[in-house]
Amino acid sequence: MACYWGVKIVNESGQTLTNFVVIYDVEQWRNGGGTGPHSLVCEWSLEATNWFGGTWKFGASTPSPVFGEPAGGINGNVFSNRTANVRFSSGAIEWKHSQTLWIRFRELNDPGFDHGLAIDNFRFFAN
Repeated sequence: MACYWGVKIVNESGQTLTNFVVIYDVEQWRNGGGTGPHSLVCEWSLEATNWFGGTWKFGASTPSPVFGEPAGGINGNVFSNRTANVRFSSGAIEWKHSQTLWIRFRELNDPGFDHGLAIDNFRFFAN
């Protein structure tokens, strides 16, 4: 089963915003022991009504930095176990006052044992 988490942001600026930027770090806290990386995908929507419905746009995809043997816990704060400053921009949008922006992170249910991926240092800017 895929795992989803994220943030729901309401535009209370009093104006229509035309762009946003998201920056975050991906940390890996578990190596599943598989032969290839797993990816953490970030998507966003101005049309969604929940984490699963609506139309989602691609933001970024980050492969896990560690894979292969041995499986087990690792320290996601160690430089080699993280990808820092993953960044994407929405491009030109019309995010109206009182409209909700959804940003979700999705980790697919890859074959075998999954890696433990997390985000840290989430930053959001809109104008």
